[in-house]
Amino acid sequence: MNGQWTAIVTGVLFLVFMGLVDGVSSAQDGSGGLAVDAALGPFECVKCGGAKSDGVEVGEPVCYRSRNSSRPQVIIFAHQLEQLSLLDELAKSLDARMSSASSLRVFVNVLGADLAATKKKAGEWSEKLGLQQVAVVVPLEHTQGPEAYQLDKDALVTVIVAKRSRVVASRAVRTAADIKSVSESLSKDLDSL
Repeated sequence: MNGQWTAIVTGVLFLVFMGLVDGVSSAQDGSGGLAVDAALGPFECVKCGGAKSDGVEVGEPVCYRSRNSSRPQVIIFAHQLEQLSLLDELAKSLDARMSSASSLRVFVNVLGADLAATKKKAGEWSEKLGLQQVAVVVPLEHTQGPEAYQLDKDALVTVIVAKRSRVVASRAVRTAADIKSVSESLSKDLDSL
């Protein structure tokens, strides 16, 4: 009986350890952002483009986080769109993926200092890419993103993957070159949802 308990305890410790290791590998690649298993909070934004048939008009205020409820979702925060051609590829690939994954929701939050200029830039970017499924928005906390999300102020892009309103992965990148690695990790994250 004693050997059986040792095996059970060892098994439980192994599972806990693997869970911790998995949590680390799925956590941030950069600093800042919500931790794995954190609850997603709501935040208001203005739709600037994309998601042609979601029932939200361009210019309308909306909380996509709440609207998406507990569905699997990808929330992207981005600065400097004009310098991030790899983000273009990521957004287009997510748009295509959403066509075949009916429960998946994706919205890109464009950040910038000037609200009017940022909304204009977000709308133009969305149109340039021809996004049909992915919504492009500007959060009302447009300079650094929603305070509750604790985004890295130096990150060019932060990608949060959530399921059942909890963070599965959160990655912040500070260089455009790192967006490719985030795209590859994101594909694996989505396959596991």
